[in-house]
Amino acid sequence: MLVSIRIENLPQALVDPNVCSIYRADLAQKTYEGLHAFSGGTAIFTLPNAPIKCSGAAQKICYLADEIFRKRGIREQVCITFNTFSSDIFDVPKYAKALNEIVKKKSIELKLFRNLKAVDISKREATFELMGADIKPTEELEIQKFDFLHVAPPCSAPQVLRNSPEITNAKSFLDINSKSLQHTKFANIFGIGDCIASPNKKTAAALFSQMRTLSKNIPRFLEKKPLLETYSGYSSCPVIVSFRHVVLAEFTLEGPHETLP
Repeated sequence: MLVSIRIENLPQALVDPNVCSIYRADLAQKTYEGLHAFSGGTAIFTLPNAPIKCSGAAQKICYLADEIFRKRGIREQVCITFNTFSSDIFDVPKYAKALNEIVKKKSIELKLFRNLKAVDISKREATFELMGADIKPTEELEIQKFDFLHVAPPCSAPQVLRNSPEITNAKSFLDINSKSLQHTKFANIFGIGDCIASPNKKTAAALFSQMRTLSKNIPRFLEKKPLLETYSGYSSCPVIVSFRHVVLAEFTLEGPHETLP
């Protein structure tokens, strides 16, 4: 679930044709139209310091915007900036190295330790809080002028879980064992997908890997047998870096875990 209210004035700003997000179906179409209508200036893309569905998507749209601007012949009139709250462009060093080379080649300015806090559409300003090396907010703010703004919004657990504190953790995600995917208190509850309190990245690939674990553990639970299958934390993100190329990131919490030859 998207929580745009965590960013001051964002709901109102999203009415503007040059403020958009691919994280909502109607806004995705608007993003496509906006990128093809944009004539030049500063284009800012963001990644929040919060839970988010497929964090790689925030980068994908940045790279696709670069491709669209090049195809339209206006790339030299556009300054592209990617702002992330983190200390690097990707959590896994192997893929971060490849993606850092790509942003350099594409002349995309990478700004680290920046978390979007507010949007002032009348002034065309985005306000970022600066993060410390420990990825905790400092008291410093930075204002960036923009002509086009794409926001990857903070996300949350669904309303039904936010209203069910007896089965969730402090952040309202289903409180499960991250290996067996069984609830930590109620044995007859299992979890899968974006709603669970597991440290893996929230992607469709993670869900499919979790399905294999549950397909073994739930029948064993019903048969009153020990749960033997464990979820490795596997996730995958095919980071689209151009119309014809992707960086296929496959990983667990321990690092790269590549399944293709």
